[in-house]
Amino acid sequence: MVCYYCKKNTVVVNSRIQIKSNSVWRRRRCLVCGNVMTTTEKYDLSSLIMVENKEKRLNPFKRDILFLSIYNCLSHSKQPLAISESLTDTVLSRIMAEQNSSKIDTKLLISITYTVLSRFDRLAADQYIANH
Repeated sequence: MVCYYCKKNTVVVNSRIQIKSNSVWRRRRCLVCGNVMTTTEKYDLSSLIMVENKEKRLNPFKRDILFLSIYNCLSHSKQPLAISESLTDTVLSRIMAEQNSSKIDTKLLISITYTVLSRFDRLAADQYIANH
């Protein structure tokens, strides 16, 4: 990665996996100007997980679709954007914990999402399951 300030190369001086948000936190230092910056890198799940639909076709997993389906169910909330982001990360953590292959069934994805939503907001969970 290049430095934000001088556009020269940087090195990673500290790195930590963030399990809850499915990301990697990195502290970087520029080799030329010495500035330190922090980056957060999210996994590209579309290259890791394939979703098997009812017709047994495989499609790349799309985090945005999961986020929007949760967001649409939380329109009655005070802060639907922030809540949807957190719940999406929770669902992804559960999926990654339960995954033992690169393929996930649509029914399992819906089930995990419903479980996470029902623990947070029963109305949103009922809306979610009605839409799926």
